[in-house]
This record gives sequence, C-alpha cells and structure tokens, in this order.
Amino acid sequence: MLMAKDLYDIVNGTDKQPTEDAELIAKWKLRDAKAQEALETRPLAYKMQCSFAGSAAWKSEPSDKQDINHLTSRLLVEEDEIGKPEEETVALVYT
Repeated sequence: MLMAKDLYDIVNGTDKQPTEDAELIAKWKLRDAKAQEALETRPLAYKMQCSFAGSAAWKSEPSDKQDINHLTSRLLVEEDEIGKPEEETVALVYT
C-alpha cells in the first residue's frame, strides 16, 4: 500500500526530509504525514475486524454446533481456503 501511494521511500528513509526549500519541506511533511496515517490506521482497521470475527464465527453457526470442536474445524477449513486461488476454492455449504 505504501508503494502504491508513493510513500515507501519516506518510510524506508531513502527520501530524506529536505532542509532548505520551504516548498519541498512542506511537500515532504505532507507525504510523511500520509505515511504515518497509513501505518497507524491500517493495523487498527485490521484489529477491529479481528475483534468482531470471533463473535461473528459463533453467531453464524446453529446453536447446536456452537462448541469449540465445530468452530475450530470450520475455521481451519476457512483458513485453508484463504490461501487458495479463487478457481481452487471449494464451497463450504452445498444447497
């Protein structure tokens, strides 16, 4: 994401803050602020998703299957599916 937004060179230190030209300093500071925002907000959004994922996993199961064995089994299958390309993904529910 940092590379896509042309901010990676700010983060890895190859683009150093200018010291003389006020306009270049202002542009660099803006890019630096954008990089900081990306680094701070992206993990927060991910953590929020993870916080709700556990309760959502329980609620998506029928009450008779809301036990640790069923949930663990289902989550292991879903985790395995995440790593597969779309054309290899197998449906978990058959209708």
